[in-house]
Amino acid sequence: MARYKRANQYPLTQQQKEAVRYHRLYQGGQMNDLKYVLLRDMQTFAVYMGWYNLEKGLYSFMTVHELAVFGYTFCHRQECPMVAKYFASKLSGRMEDPDSPTLTEKEALLKEFAEALSDDFRHVPEELYQKMDSCYKEAEMVRLIAFAGQLLSSCFFERTVMTEGGNS
Repeated sequence: MARYKRANQYPLTQQQKEAVRYHRLYQGGQMNDLKYVLLRDMQTFAVYMGWYNLEKGLYSFMTVHELAVFGYTFCHRQECPMVAKYFASKLSGRMEDPDSPTLTEKEALLKEFAEALSDDFRHVPEELYQKMDSCYKEAEMVRLIAFAGQLLSSCFFERTVMTEGGNS
């Protein structure tokens, strides 16, 4: 059970209802417990849901499968099951086991990069950055690293707020 009450456990304001509708229609997002907790504060909800826009930008140079491998690997290693489930659904939608997907060379590199960022983002080997730089432009790397930061933030929030225990 979440540490804080979900927004749908009490009557939603008109602003909250509109935010849920927008999220479902334009961001293609399903509402889950984590998002309903975020909805308790509209500014927080808007900031966290902004990662969908960043995700869409990644598709200008990555495939759905590449991003799913990156996102699932990162979130799974962060022990963040709700966010990891989002990416796992993209892999399982292709009839793949999220824990052992079939990887191209580029996807294997993304998986390695996600593992390194998740394990210790301050100590990613320079050799790995060089490999990434040979596949991606600087602006693309900035976007991918920013997305990893968004994932880290989402994982932090999930682990902190969605812990077992009573509601406050």
